[in-house]
Amino acid sequence: VDRGEAGALAAVEARAKAGDEAVRLAAVKALGKIGRASSLLILLQAASTPGNAPLADAALGSFARVPAPETDAFVLKALPTVDPALRVKLIAVLGGRKAENATAELMRLATGSDLEVSKAAWRALGLIASPADLPQLLRLASAARDDDTRTLADRAIVTTSMKVLEP
Repeated sequence: VDRGEAGALAAVEARAKAGDEAVRLAAVKALGKIGRASSLLILLQAASTPGNAPLADAALGSFARVPAPETDAFVLKALPTVDPALRVKLIAVLGGRKAENATAELMRLATGSDLEVSKAAWRALGLIASPADLPQLLRLASAARDDDTRTLADRAIVTTSMKVLEP
């Protein structure tokens, strides 16, 4: 797999879709290294697998590392289609990937009605928002509905403010 052989990706994707659980788990993990655009739906399906936390966790880990440039856009597009618990985890993936193109959507989610999604969005904004986003972050933070969310909003603002000092 690490050698980048042409047929390796197709074989790994096939193993990630179905079969023996140990093999499937290994294949999903391998997609984090060699995955491409064709792997993203497979990872989303694995992350959505009910009752298989190890597979779902491996898929989320692979989403965080997969080298496909389309990954951030794919995850953003998937957010409204998945259940809230997975949405929270995918938001964390966007934050971990430093998906700057997700800032506007994360700001929208930070003020949404789902408290856990809102908190996840604030955590991710702390990782990816730029100093140019500070005025909007300040406006959004003033609308935070509870103490935990306000704390996360404050952290995102402080973290983003510190980026001004970075060279």
